[in-house]
Order: sequence, then C-alpha cells, then structure tokens
Amino acid sequence: MTEAAEANGADPLGALPNAKDLVNQIALREAEKASEGARAEAAAEAEKKALLDRLASHPVFPTKSGCRALSPSSSERQATA
Repeated sequence: MTEAAEANGADPLGALPNAKDLVNQIALREAEKASEGARAEAAAEAEKKALLDRLASHPVFPTKSGCRALSPSSSERQATA
C-alpha cells in the first residue's frame, strides 16, 4: 500500500486471509482432490471388474486359425481332482 493509504488508517494486510483460513482452504482443496482421485480409481476398478466378468462369461476366444476353447489351468484341474 502507499503511504497515503496507511495515513488514512487502511490496514494494508486487512484484505489478506489469516493463516488459519489459508490452512483450512488448503485442507479443503486437498480433500477435494483426494475424493476426486478415489472416485476415478473406483470407476476404473468397476470398469476392470466388468471387463473381467465379461471375459469370464465367454470361455471361447478367437485365434488366427479360428476359435479355441479355454482349458482349465493346472490349479483348476487339481481342485477338481
């Protein structure tokens, strides 16, 4: 501020927020970002699960020579034996 404004009694720091307000604003913005990140991660996980469920419901997948049925893995064969 200028000397004239200070002479008129205007507080040059009066328009600035105090430290407590700044800390609260920062915490709020960090919480918003964290919430946004959690929502994005949850959406990605839901999409991943949906794709895996969709894949699991189709036991046949295409190959260059046609279609081939998936054979059970060795752990699945041991579990049924």
